[in-house]
Amino acid sequence: MKQRQFTTTVLNADDGMVLTQSADVHISERVFASEVSIGENGSPVDWMEIDESARQAYTAERAAYNRELEEQYRPKTDAPPVDEHPNENMISE
Repeated sequence: MKQRQFTTTVLNADDGMVLTQSADVHISERVFASEVSIGENGSPVDWMEIDESARQAYTAERAAYNRELEEQYRPKTDAPPVDEHPNENMISE
């Protein structure tokens, strides 16, 4: 049996702050957390604290990105609207 030990470092944001990646990551990949556990391949320098207003700015940027994606992938159609009640105007005998 092989046994391996490793150390985990836990970062906790100060009051009124949140942790996020210090690298320039795409908005869809950005993480916000009050606590982050870092394994042996990570480093505390990979994370930074931001205040609530910075988090809100990132969140607004993410919402705008998501709206753009929705618009980009929304089906486009030039067809006329579908009549929801097609039998409504039929004459019954």
